[in-house]
Amino acid sequence: DAYYSSCLITDKDGLKFIKDINTSDSLKSINKERVYDAKFIHGGGFAYTTMTGDIESNLFSLNICDINGREIAELQVPGGSFALHPNGRTAYISGNDNVVKVNLITNSLDKYQPLDNQSDELSKVLRGGLNAALRYLIYSKKDMITASRYMDS
Repeated sequence: DAYYSSCLITDKDGLKFIKDINTSDSLKSINKERVYDAKFIHGGGFAYTTMTGDIESNLFSLNICDINGREIAELQVPGGSFALHPNGRTAYISGNDNVVKVNLITNSLDKYQPLDNQSDELSKVLRGGLNAALRYLIYSKKDMITASRYMDS
């Protein structure tokens, strides 16, 4: 994503922020985890999502950063991708049978609306197994402890 002379770059090494593309020393590494979505928000700051540590809950972290790339808030949200209102002040995130409206001015969840009270054990197994398999395929990291939790399910 880009905003005036600023730029966000995602790759297998995480998220990088360039505050001003006209200066060579402005590249800043923000996060080394997998970033699912990243966008500039109102005022030149930006937000991005990463997975939380609990694979079975399927929750993500929405990290909100200021114009200099400093993290100012981290919110637990149900999805990895988010839609941004054109004014950049509100984000909408859905997933895990829920919809969340995020106020990016106050950095708070304004609305949490359950779509369904469904708890699906199969979804947890599929997410966990797929996560372990993808980590192996992408990063060559064998995590047999995590994988074994889903083999017998």
